[in-house]
Amino acid sequence: MLLFTDPNCGPCTALLPEVRRWQRDYAEKLTVSLISRGTLEENRAKSTEQGLRGVLLQEEWEIAQAYQAPGTPSAVIVMPDGTIGSPVASGVEALESLVTYAGGERAQLYPSCSPKQPKENLAPTAGRSTLPPITRHRPCQQDPR
Repeated sequence: MLLFTDPNCGPCTALLPEVRRWQRDYAEKLTVSLISRGTLEENRAKSTEQGLRGVLLQEEWEIAQAYQAPGTPSAVIVMPDGTIGSPVASGVEALESLVTYAGGERAQLYPSCSPKQPKENLAPTAGRSTLPPITRHRPCQQDPR
């Protein structure tokens, strides 16, 4: 799972203890990697404080844009074969549902997303169509596009 965050996003910071739990509890079934922006120092401080691993930095919004994430916090499942395994989820409740589903507990994706969604190739320049977002919560950090 790619989790798009920002070190200055309040909901992202509040979610970090839960992200640590996801990384621990679902480690055999799911890799939770954070894609953040901001400085190395501020991201290192937050990830060290929370005991997180797998924090990657983007310059601005380039990776989030490639996955059409509307802002932070948002997440998407990427399958081992490189295909997209879920719509982009935005908001804490949708992220929790996505993790529970991807972790194998087969909870219903919030609010009505089916696991039989079509998978897409990850090549962002291939003109791929977008899957609908799971929720339409207003993200904390808006992509400046």
